[in-house]
Amino acid sequence: MRGRPSLMSDGSGCSQPKIDFDDGHAAVLLAHTRAVVRAAVEGRSTDGVLPAALHDAMAYGLFVTLRRQTQLRACRGQWGEPLSPLGPLLVDVAYATAVGDPRFPRITLEEVPLLSIDLSVMHSPCVIDGIGDDAVAAIEVGLHGLVIAHPQGRGLLLPNVATEAGWDAPTFLDHLAHKACLPVETWRTDPRTRLMTFQTRLMTVLPDEGEFDIDDLSASERDQLFGSVTQKLGAEVESGVERDPRDSPPALTRRYSGRVGLFVVTTTGISTLALAESRSLIELAGAAAGAIRETAAQKSSDAGTVARLAVLSQPIDLCADDYPDRHALLGDRVIVVRHGGQCGYVLPGRGPVRRDAVGEALGIMQLDPAQWRAADGESGTVLTALRAHVISVSQPIVAEVARAPAVAGRFYPDSPDAMNDALDGYLGVPRDVKERANFRAVMLPHAGWAYCGVTIGQALSRIDVPNRVVVIGPKHTPDGPLLSVASHASWRTPGGEVPVDTQFVKQLCDAVPDLACEPLAHRAEHGCEVLLPFLHRANPSLKVVPIVMGVCPFEQTEGIARSLAACIAASEGATLLVISSDMNHFAPDAETRRLDRLALDAMLAGDAARLYRVCTQNRISMCGLLAAVTVMQALSLSSAVDTELIDYRTSADAGGDAQRVVGYAGVVLR
Repeated sequence: MRGRPSLMSDGSGCSQPKIDFDDGHAAVLLAHTRAVVRAAVEGRSTDGVLPAALHDAMAYGLFVTLRRQTQLRACRGQWGEPLSPLGPLLVDVAYATAVGDPRFPRITLEEVPLLSIDLSVMHSPCVIDGIGDDAVAAIEVGLHGLVIAHPQGRGLLLPNVATEAGWDAPTFLDHLAHKACLPVETWRTDPRTRLMTFQTRLMTVLPDEGEFDIDDLSASERDQLFGSVTQKLGAEVESGVERDPRDSPPALTRRYSGRVGLFVVTTTGISTLALAESRSLIELAGAAAGAIRETAAQKSSDAGTVARLAVLSQPIDLCADDYPDRHALLGDRVIVVRHGGQCGYVLPGRGPVRRDAVGEALGIMQLDPAQWRAADGESGTVLTALRAHVISVSQPIVAEVARAPAVAGRFYPDSPDAMNDALDGYLGVPRDVKERANFRAVMLPHAGWAYCGVTIGQALSRIDVPNRVVVIGPKHTPDGPLLSVASHASWRTPGGEVPVDTQFVKQLCDAVPDLACEPLAHRAEHGCEVLLPFLHRANPSLKVVPIVMGVCPFEQTEGIARSLAACIAASEGATLLVISSDMNHFAPDAETRRLDRLALDAMLAGDAARLYRVCTQNRISMCGLLAAVTVMQALSLSSAVDTELIDYRTSADAGGDAQRVVGYAGVVLR
């Protein structure tokens, strides 16, 4: 990024002239931008030139942003004094955007017509005189972009970033500091901070070609797709593919020009991936069902019914020369590898920490990066990244039978008497005497009670537990979908049954499109089960809502948080949100305490984005991180989050190996 400090030393105010473009100019500039992007991807110089009036217009700076549907694919820019002619500047920036954004896999030729393009021409830079409240007062969200300069980092965010995310000015500044890899409080307190606003003329063009978009499927169409796979699993289908049923909606029978896929897992554990070009979803459903029946026949087993269904879209063929740096953000994608006539795949991970999904995909084919580079571009080795959209059924929820305990007798006692004796002990541990209060949320650990029971008891002794408790924890097992709410009527404990709030479950499923209501993800999961006897003891009238969260981008947690907050606001009675999470795992005691202090400092500041950044950048294996940031964001939508650390300890405090410990914290959130 060009543009250093002459701006930051200019305290004279808004001195740069605004450059106006009419709609005709915008169309020409955007068409030229796409032509430059295509030329860059093809490895050649662009043939076209802008009209002289546009080519020679002086510009302060510009950014080119490429998106594929809602997903950012690349963004680069140049800005600063002296002014530059628009024509050469646009070529430089568009070329750099097409091939040079190191955060993402390089743009492929197949993608060029599928990209929307934003062209942001910058103008009217203005240095902000002051930090903190002075900075907030100088910012008009929707008009201003922001620049931060500090000895330890620099960053820029365009005006539309704040408007698209719904941020206010302080939140905009928080994210700006995050972009610059600075502590979030830098803009508030550090006098070395220099801030600047600027404005843009934003021009946008939609893709030249369309592709499958999961948002085009209505809830009923998703139900029909789920039902189609289920029906075909029990049907004898010649060659594995049925004709499109005449009563299927056009969205399911349409043949998409690009590659689309289905990933299916059955209740008997058989899985398959069907990926093809110019096929309809109904045809893919038939192909997937046929493959599952064939596998079941080979194993002499039952095919089962559909447990998990995901639509795969937005394929990106990966370049070996980009590995590993430009593939670091692909942990939430399905990676398909084809080599020597064989095909394998790696599914999205179950934790928030970055993972080498591409390396895992190479490993299942017993390939190393050097072999991939040697074969890249040949028919022998192709790796493709795809987005996965889990299909959940929106039909009325039919509650399943009670869920049986999975870890009783291992994590906690399995007899009623022994369990109640243990609860008496943990809840009777001496503590600072304070009255119980109506907290909005609490974070509790979920290890064996011998290690974390005291922490659970200390935290819950501060809380007046209401009749509805939503427990959100990580996904420790591969069973079921990545985002799931329990479909059971109740959960059994050695001390009795705890009913599930099925009405609230239905509200959540209606509000969160990717949330599946099913039992598999909860069958062997301990994150909620370990806490349930404590919660039930605190309120025998309790109804619970167990949720597990697998890996997802931070941006997805924002949407889940909004839906969760809306459901709570629309429901009668109080709701307690429980974050089920241990802290860092399996480092020596001193190192675990150091890492946990970093995470807890961020959490105690009430800053979800900071907590996520601290954990991912420092590789802190806080297993319930996504649950924590989701809950914190949901709470912040109604008021600021006030947190308090009640108890912290590690497994070493209970006699565990001090060289390989797990941290446990009890935190209450008002």
